[in-house]
Amino acid sequence: MKLKAIIRGDKVHEVGYRFFLFTKSMELGCQGFFARNQSEGIKQLVLALIEGNQQQLAEFKEFVQATKPEGSNVEDIAFEDYSGSIMSTDAFMHYFTADQLNKGIPALLRIDSKQDRTDIPD
Repeated sequence: MKLKAIIRGDKVHEVGYRFFLFTKSMELGCQGFFARNQSEGIKQLVLALIEGNQQQLAEFKEFVQATKPEGSNVEDIAFEDYSGSIMSTDAFMHYFTADQLNKGIPALLRIDSKQDRTDIPD
């Protein structure tokens, strides 16, 4: 079984929502998971796709409705059946790690360039 969760709000990006949902999918033993941030006008969205058995999806839905990451501001949560493909949880872990590293590279480059300017010759 597959499920799409759509989480809307003023602050659902940059609060760890995707990893928060992924961690729960791993705890539940789900086979597939994918999540991405999107925008809808001025609203932020987290779109999560999850694959598991009926009990796993019911527990995931209950978790999403009852628990939110600290710092988030959620206005609406919707669920839809989903029939497309969903990457495995292992594949998502690799995808997510690469995505996070990619976000960090510009910051590391800025730090490195500032370090070069603050080096004092002997």
